[in-house]
Amino acid sequence: MSEGAIIPIAGIMLPVVLVPTILAMKHAQRKREWEHVERMKALELGRPVPGTEGWPAAAAIAIGAGVPICAFLFTWLARLTAETADEVFIAPTIVSVVAVCVGKTLATRLLESRDHQSQVETLPNGKPAFDPDAFDVVGRRG
Repeated sequence: MSEGAIIPIAGIMLPVVLVPTILAMKHAQRKREWEHVERMKALELGRPVPGTEGWPAAAAIAIGAGVPICAFLFTWLARLTAETADEVFIAPTIVSVVAVCVGKTLATRLLESRDHQSQVETLPNGKPAFDPDAFDVVGRRG
């Protein structure tokens, strides 16, 4: 390819790269704006914020199950590669017991918070249900 052809090819390829990049960035910004509006509307209506429903359960599972599995796996791999005594498995045992206890505590708190949220009655529009006689309104005073 000659040097004289590089400039026209670069001039043609520039819009091919720039236009999709600019459109993708614009779409990402608009998507962030929509997510923000959705979160604000959920907060107004007293609903859970979208996207936060499952992460506490995943964290409790990761801590309660993932930490002991990784602790014993890495200790076993260390035991295979280096000549160590069997007492090396005491540390992952302690770490695993603590991780299971912490995972259980997190899961218990998660379930308690779900029970508390389900006790509050809400209307279809998301507002809490109140007794109309519990409030003094100006229209009733006469």
